[in-house]
Amino acid sequence: MLSGLGGVGKTQIAAAFARQAAGRGDLKLLVWIPVYGLDSIITAYAEAARALAIVDDQAHPQQAADQLMVWLEQTDQNWLIVWDKLDSPADAADWWPPVSTHGRTIVTTRRRDAVLDVGHRTLITVDLFTADESVAYLRRAVGKPVQRQHAVALAKDLDHLPLALAQAAAFIRDRELDCVTYRRRLSDVRLSLADVVPPEDGLPDNHRTTLAATWALSIEAADKAGPPGLAHSILHLVCLLQPEAIPLDFFTSTPAIDYITLEGELGQESDILDVLHTLDRLNLVTCNQRTALVQTHVLIQRVIRDDLDADSLDVLAWIAADALLEIWPEVEPDRLREQMLRANTLVLFEAARAYLIEPRTHRLHFRITDSLVEAGNHDAATAILRQLLAEQTGLIGADHVDSLTTRRHLADAMEENDPREAAAAYRRLLDDCVRIMGPEHSYTLVTRCEVMKRDADHDNPQHTVARFEELLGDCRRILGPDDPVTLGVQASLANWHGETGHFDAANEVYHEVLAAETRIFGPDHPTTLRTRNNVLCLQQDSGIPLNGSVSFRELAEEYTRVFGPDHPRTLATRANLASAIGAEGDAEGAADACRTLLDDYARVYGADHFEVLVMRLALSYWQAHVDAARRTNDLSPKR
Repeated sequence: MLSGLGGVGKTQIAAAFARQAAGRGDLKLLVWIPVYGLDSIITAYAEAARALAIVDDQAHPQQAADQLMVWLEQTDQNWLIVWDKLDSPADAADWWPPVSTHGRTIVTTRRRDAVLDVGHRTLITVDLFTADESVAYLRRAVGKPVQRQHAVALAKDLDHLPLALAQAAAFIRDRELDCVTYRRRLSDVRLSLADVVPPEDGLPDNHRTTLAATWALSIEAADKAGPPGLAHSILHLVCLLQPEAIPLDFFTSTPAIDYITLEGELGQESDILDVLHTLDRLNLVTCNQRTALVQTHVLIQRVIRDDLDADSLDVLAWIAADALLEIWPEVEPDRLREQMLRANTLVLFEAARAYLIEPRTHRLHFRITDSLVEAGNHDAATAILRQLLAEQTGLIGADHVDSLTTRRHLADAMEENDPREAAAAYRRLLDDCVRIMGPEHSYTLVTRCEVMKRDADHDNPQHTVARFEELLGDCRRILGPDDPVTLGVQASLANWHGETGHFDAANEVYHEVLAAETRIFGPDHPTTLRTRNNVLCLQQDSGIPLNGSVSFRELAEEYTRVFGPDHPRTLATRANLASAIGAEGDAEGAADACRTLLDDYARVYGADHFEVLVMRLALSYWQAHVDAARRTNDLSPKR
């Protein structure tokens, strides 16, 4: 049993085996049956029986086929039966050739049902080419010298599918192209897959169908196997996402279920999982329940996408974006899952970017950039936001509220690497917010706060406190005391009370904010945890008596539980814990904490990251205290 995705070469393997067997000259019977259903098997068996003269020419096909089955079981002569493209194992249940020492049966199928791998049958999975096999094939099939790096790139574009490689090579050869030019055509979204492979009468290697036709029957079979339309609806979403790893819960999200069950015959979540299993059995996707991932081939995605018009893409892009946003929590402790969500988002943007910008911009743009900033990848976030802003300017205009939102996120993303430009960007944004939305709009108020943070007068902190008090009054009057913007301004006011040395006032305001955030957002919300951290830092800096290491240790445990051990906020809280341990006089404990944290920073960020350098300096500082204490102890008079 040769099983695999359409186009991996199952038929070619079976044909090579059959030719080799026939070439030995010891076969009495070789029957090749393209399986289009039960009738094709019975008809081929009847013809073979007549050729062997074990029935007369007028025998009924069913009776003749029965006689062939008897002959196959009893003969002492060698035979080989090949069933090519068995799509429905149930249709052939009574017609499997018998087990015989004189006979062999080969079956090619896109299915991988458990029923195919029972008894004397052996299910062999035919995989894609390896990278080296793909490159070797291309360099041989193109018919002219091909630079290895170009062949490697093209093989990756085609995801090492033998059928795609063969048809691409034939197209390159027939049109006298090179790999670079072909790759440009392949990536051109204005062209369909049919535009970059030979026509049916020009297919290479005795291929009978194009890539698109190869998978059409499997998709049709999947639609027939479950509630009508569900398979197509699922594949519509699959074609817009990362082929290597789509989260399984994407398909059971509310937006996905609503679309799939509305487009197909109404079904439930269990129906969707059943159809995914059917698509898996037909090798159109791989649905791994253990890893909770769905995978597919990039060219299957291309074939599905080619059939979608602009209106369909518009609808599907928003459904996919809504689904990704639903399964992407505000805090994702699993770093690998968050990377996977970002990867799927970027593929979606590549496939349908314009539909997610005009007439309004989907919030998924800001979810991915917030995620990148949280992960410390400010450059990637900045690049995405700059591109988004450029496209928004052309599609919806620079004064659209979504364009202003992008500018705010862009200024935040730039803060780490270019704080001066970030401050200038916020000042420009404030001017535009006042002009477009007025001085009392929430966007204007939050931007005022960000500008004041960056333009604060450190030489006259009392003046800055007065400005924040004025802004806080405006926010309470316009937005209310519990609005997140109001609470953010109040937290900034607490910080500046601390800057002026009014620690009691700062502590009081911070606790007011913390109580409100705990009540409104909950104790595990990122904003609440950040305020808890700020309270502890203030108390430590001000000398307010507390057991700092215990408090920071409890907070670090909370961050680990909510964010995961490798999240930047968790690591930063552990750094504060190390500092608190040292401040209590335990330099050796602080050095040990820094040493452990340094290993974690290097593992998460890489050895050359700025945070690693900072932690090295902290370790050196506390280790110097340890060494100094030891020298002092060595010099002390001994009794």
